[in-house]
Amino acid sequence: MTLSAWGLEVIRKAEVRNERYEKFPNRILSSSVVNSAKIRPFPQMEAELLRCIVAFEVANNRKAPNWTLAEVGLNQVNDDFFLFNEYVGHHRNDWIEEFCEGWKEFILEDADKLAIDSLPETERKQARVAKLLPVLLPLWPFFGSICHVLQEEENPLTPKDAYWLGLIDEVVGESLPTIRTLAEWQPADA
Repeated sequence: MTLSAWGLEVIRKAEVRNERYEKFPNRILSSSVVNSAKIRPFPQMEAELLRCIVAFEVANNRKAPNWTLAEVGLNQVNDDFFLFNEYVGHHRNDWIEEFCEGWKEFILEDADKLAIDSLPETERKQARVAKLLPVLLPLWPFFGSICHVLQEEENPLTPKDAYWLGLIDEVVGESLPTIRTLAEWQPADA
C-alpha cells in the first residue's frame, strides 16, 4: 500500500482523532451515571449522557488555560454526543453479527474455525462473534475518524489514496484487489 503525502496526512489526523475515540467511550461507559441511566426513558438517558460529556470535557481540558465551553467546548460536546450515540449503537445492534459473519473466512485461523465448528450449532455464531469482535470493532471508530478528517477540510487525494482509504472500490487501470475480482474469481481447471 502506497499513499501520497496527502493520504498519509489524512491517516495521521485520523490516528490523532481515533486516540480520542478510544479514551472517550471507555470513560463514559464506566460512569455510574450512564450505567444507572440505562433503564430510564431515552430523553432522560440523553440528558444524563450530556452531563457526563460536559464533565468529561471540563476534566479533559482543565489544563488548557483558554478553553471554555463557549469558545470550543460546546462544539466538542456536540461531536462527543453524536460519537457516543454512534459508538453505543454499533456495539448493541445486530449489524455486528452480520459484520463478523461476513469477515469470518478471511480472519479466523483454521484452528479457530475447527474449534468453533466442534461446538453445538446454536453456539457457533456467538463464538465467532466473540472471537472476531475484538479484531473488527476497533476498525469501525478508525474508519469514522477518517471520515471525520475528510469532512473537516479539502483533501486533494490521488485515486489510489481514495482506494486505500476505502472511499472507492476500484481504480481503473490499476491491478488492485477488489470485491468484484473476488466475486468473479473462478478456480482454474486442474
